[in-house]
Amino acid sequence: MLHNRPIPYSSMRPHRRRTDHLAALASLPVDPLARAQAATEALHACGFDVAFAVQAPNGSEREGLLCSVAGHVDPVLQAGRMLAGDVAQTGKALRMIGSESPAGRRMAAVPCGALRDSQLMLVVADPDLTEREAQSIAAWVAPPTAGVDADGGPCSPLAHSLATEFGAEVVVIALFTQSGMLMNLHTRSGALLRAWRVPVDTVWGEAARHGAAFVLGDLHLHPGAESLASLGMNAAAVVGIENGSGVAIGAIGVGASRELDVTIAQDLLERAATIGPQVMTLRSRSRVPSPNAEGAIELRGFAERVGCRRFALYARSGNVLRLVSAHDQNGAVLAAPPDQDEEQLVCWAAEQGVAVASDDAAAVLVGGDTVLYARDPGKRPIECLRLALQDLRHSPFAAGEDGRAAA
Repeated sequence: MLHNRPIPYSSMRPHRRRTDHLAALASLPVDPLARAQAATEALHACGFDVAFAVQAPNGSEREGLLCSVAGHVDPVLQAGRMLAGDVAQTGKALRMIGSESPAGRRMAAVPCGALRDSQLMLVVADPDLTEREAQSIAAWVAPPTAGVDADGGPCSPLAHSLATEFGAEVVVIALFTQSGMLMNLHTRSGALLRAWRVPVDTVWGEAARHGAAFVLGDLHLHPGAESLASLGMNAAAVVGIENGSGVAIGAIGVGASRELDVTIAQDLLERAATIGPQVMTLRSRSRVPSPNAEGAIELRGFAERVGCRRFALYARSGNVLRLVSAHDQNGAVLAAPPDQDEEQLVCWAAEQGVAVASDDAAAVLVGGDTVLYARDPGKRPIECLRLALQDLRHSPFAAGEDGRAAA
């Protein structure tokens, strides 16, 4: 039975992907202020309740100057200014607050441009605003220049340079991990928009395993590329990357709402040999160890690369194992002698000729005369050793008398 009562307006609103109706990126003005105004009007026209732009001074906690408005802004203006100021100070690509904000609206703030002494922040408020829509807006309106202290992690400059070079809206760096692949999605400014994990049996794993390069359309049809399609991307170029020694470490891709020329895949493939080591260097807290002209590797640097509380190198001569050097996670030499557990694990590795691991320690025989040992309760030492060895051009090495490992 129908009752004669009003139906809430929110229940009659069309359930559609409103960000699909945003103006094409190329149609937005180049001038930052005009760009911000066009963006606010476009968002309001797509059905979002309120959109406004705030000019936030660099390095200042002063209240941002309102420079463009679309919709009834008064109920959310103060909260929106605070949210915009926070994003401007932290360099994030996006920040959202839920329906606990004023007037029961969900709100999001994203960077949309930069002036000489300030940043332009775009704020969107709507009771039905979703995280996916907010991410789409952030990717759509992100400034074309590198953000001021953009919070994008160590690979932020690389992401920005690739986006600029190929005219991309997003850049994805996908790296193999212990379980699946770690995905980092950056906006064109270099800021990190999203990080998540995917299985290896996706377009990213396929490109990585085979060192392949390709350009994709219809992204929603390709496993692993649906996330780009959900952000309004229509095409992506993906290429596998390796560590410089032929070991696959992941893939890198660029996404755009326009069609991408197939030559972009070839350009990325030509760069893959240098991009991989660059990613490793940027993401590493320590330098990547490499042999010198004589094939020797400095142990302090290698220990730092392993990054465990104790790293030790043993030399085997016949049936005798001798401790050559021990180091902490920063590469400093440790004077503490090995304990019984360390000696037992090292002997097992030497006898069995394989890697041996316990809960917090591991030992591995490398070559025929060297045993590496690592211990750290907070990490997986066997994985730390494996990754450090992967970085070397020649992983089998033996120990020298001077505390250096000879390749």
